[in-house]
Amino acid sequence: MIRTRWILPAITFGALSGLAAACALPYIMAINLPGTDQALPPFPILLLAMFLQNTILASVVAYFGLRAGQTLGIGSALFDATVRSSGNRLTYSLAVTVGLLAGLLVWALDAVFVPYMPSLPLMNDVSFTVRAAAILYGGVAEEVLLRLGCLSMVAWVLVRMRLTPSVALTSAIIIAAVLFGIGHLPAMAAIVPLTPIIVFRTLLLNALPGIAFGLLYRRYGIEHAIVAHTCADIVLLLIIPSIRIS
Repeated sequence: MIRTRWILPAITFGALSGLAAACALPYIMAINLPGTDQALPPFPILLLAMFLQNTILASVVAYFGLRAGQTLGIGSALFDATVRSSGNRLTYSLAVTVGLLAGLLVWALDAVFVPYMPSLPLMNDVSFTVRAAAILYGGVAEEVLLRLGCLSMVAWVLVRMRLTPSVALTSAIIIAAVLFGIGHLPAMAAIVPLTPIIVFRTLLLNALPGIAFGLLYRRYGIEHAIVAHTCADIVLLLIIPSIRIS
């Protein structure tokens, strides 16, 4: 049965995800299609398709995620008063701090893998404006799909399998984080051939921050996970590449 209570919030998160994805399109093309001669549709058509595809997908996922999370006290603090905490200046400051630290952690771990990796496209090969436009894709679109949607629905299924809510949520956080890493493998495969070290690096560098974002989502709501992920991408897409350029 469709519950109209979640339709507007789901469409809101879906539209924001679609907008974020559309803004990220130039960055995605710059990273995945360097110097390609492949015939592509006109850019406005690609932009509209990116927006509509992500809006529809994220709206559906958000709807079921919000419904599933309601029974576990997780979801959106903005749209659901039953979420444990609506957040305040301190909790959002925590989200910012977690996000910045997550970005630095990913950067530091990535440096460990550099000697064992093939040459990858550098972020500073892409213009600052294009990188800035892509920041919200991870923070909004990925968090809506992976935390609000996937984590909530996995936790709901695990509770139905007779796990306690605490165990179900902890397991769902880890599962969603691993799926977050797996979801980045196709994009990596478009850049370089996948090898065991590349697969391990991709999973590790995405799963670790994914766990942190999942914990924030569980405790404070999806808005905090969005803030944290956005701050992590600010470090990785803007700050670090700008330091390298200078």
